[in-house]
Amino acid sequence: MSKTRVILVTSCKGGVGKSTVTANLGLALARSGHRTLLVDCDFGNRCLDLILGTEDEMLYDISDVCEGRVEMNEAAVTDRRSSNLLAVAAPYLAPEQHDFSVPDKEVFCSKLTAAGESMQLDYILIDTPGALGAPLELAAAAADSALIVSTHHPTALRAADGTASALSALGVTDCSMVINSFDPDSVLLGYRAGVIEMIDRAVLGIVGVIPYDPVFAIGGEHGELVYELDCRNVTAAFDNTAARIRGETVPLFTGWKGIKRKKLLKR
Repeated sequence: MSKTRVILVTSCKGGVGKSTVTANLGLALARSGHRTLLVDCDFGNRCLDLILGTEDEMLYDISDVCEGRVEMNEAAVTDRRSSNLLAVAAPYLAPEQHDFSVPDKEVFCSKLTAAGESMQLDYILIDTPGALGAPLELAAAAADSALIVSTHHPTALRAADGTASALSALGVTDCSMVINSFDPDSVLLGYRAGVIEMIDRAVLGIVGVIPYDPVFAIGGEHGELVYELDCRNVTAAFDNTAARIRGETVPLFTGWKGIKRKKLLKR
């Protein structure tokens, strides 16, 4: 078996949809036949289990694994939508708690490596909080590459550039960007930047563009992922992103309907 690829999904800016991208991209990879483990490293503010709709199934978390109480395969919950998709929760921070303990980096890395081999994983996606700090440093220690999630707002694009610089200092230099909540109409009307201008602003290559869809946004509040919803362009977008991560050459807007693709690339 080839080495498990560990991908960090992050941004120094909150509210851009990191956990949503992690969950749906993980399912896209799983549906293409690749065993994928999602690891929530948003310590104290976990939400990946809510997005997946597995909050009642998560008996253990990544701290239980790192502290030796259970093995990764015991902590991981298999997703109802694909047997190739598994997820491990972050520790839950109770209201009376004010801090959390981040696992040792070497232990964390060794647990991911062992899980990759024993669970025959193709990908591990690590979800992180929207800030610099110990959880990001922990995830960066294990990552082969990073997906930096942004929207097409100028503040988010500037944060994406800053995130890439921070990751480079942590030793993660293979970084690409995923544009989430992309509004094609605002680009076509000239209110927002096109894809090429976004690349220029963030100085990052784009591996995926996920369009905004209210059905998708509301579905995520109820533990539903894109393949359960009637969101054709969003579904195509996650399939395209997964394909590009796998190394395939796929145009960003393949499968999108009702849009003028060339105009979305404008500067």
